[in-house]
Amino acid sequence: MAGKESKHREAARKGWERGGGGRTEWKTWHVVTVASLGAVTAGIVALGSSTPVPESPAPRAETKAPSVAQASPCKIRFVIERDAAVKDDTVLLRAPASKAAPIANSQGKTNLSDIKALAAITPEMPLRVMCEEGAWSRVRVLATGLRWMEGWVPNKALRKLVLDDAGHRVLTAADLQWQPGSGSDRREIVKIANLILRNDKRCEAIDERSLLVEGSRSDRRYTLLCDGPGGSFPITFTARDAASRSFPGVADPAGSDPSGEASFSAPISKADAADACIDAITAQLAQPRSADFHTFTDTTFNVDGARARFTVGFDAKNGLGLEVEQTAACIFEGDSLASAEILPAGS
Repeated sequence: MAGKESKHREAARKGWERGGGGRTEWKTWHVVTVASLGAVTAGIVALGSSTPVPESPAPRAETKAPSVAQASPCKIRFVIERDAAVKDDTVLLRAPASKAAPIANSQGKTNLSDIKALAAITPEMPLRVMCEEGAWSRVRVLATGLRWMEGWVPNKALRKLVLDDAGHRVLTAADLQWQPGSGSDRREIVKIANLILRNDKRCEAIDERSLLVEGSRSDRRYTLLCDGPGGSFPITFTARDAASRSFPGVADPAGSDPSGEASFSAPISKADAADACIDAITAQLAQPRSADFHTFTDTTFNVDGARARFTVGFDAKNGLGLEVEQTAACIFEGDSLASAEILPAGS
């Protein structure tokens, strides 16, 4: 496994490495001198001897070892917390300014020519945006072992993350860095990547730039690099695995999905389900403009694997012009609308 991981990192990352995630523990040495005691001792010796007594040396100033610089705090009183990631390798800065000094890694180095010596964040690292100041955001790395990393990055370097309703990361085609030869299998690769994230407890994050393509066109094999508490490790698969009920090393959570579609698809978010359901139901009404959907007071959203059911109460006029209270009920498979029904109120 170690040989395969080494080969994988060399091929996919091209020598790129992360900076260290530890903290440097500095020790401060204190020089203690008691000048008054030295003077008294010198006086006693002088009384019994004609030999001149040398003056006591002046006490040395206390010195402190340098510490790793921290980022300036948020100046605003309220905190804006949201999940994000960077589009490309980005160095954390100490302040919200392009000329601000970079945050050094645990060795305290600040050599701009050496990216390894700086606290650089990469696209696969999950981030928490703590606050914004103009065109800048203060972010904190959420990855295990790297949560000490916090600093400022430009807003334009960030991208939004897709999360399910449980707050788990959902990868999309836009997240992965694609390699030649993977074009026809992209949909299957994204499905498998999400299955790995949801079910392999060893994998906390997938290196989005690590996709490795091997084999002939008729027997294409793909490898992604996972990062977790136990370190990094590769997972190899084929596009055909996306159509099977099980995946090597990862259990199928549904256990009853012959096509594998639901196992690999991420469930739709509540917000997207609400929009799609309301649009579909409105199109069925006799008087669409009369509809009033109670989206803030009367909704339900239940998820089972990749299947989701959304309901919302609403009032609308029927064909006779009478206002009727009803319920809209929609079922989704992944992000696709499977059905949209109008039911009696409270259903």
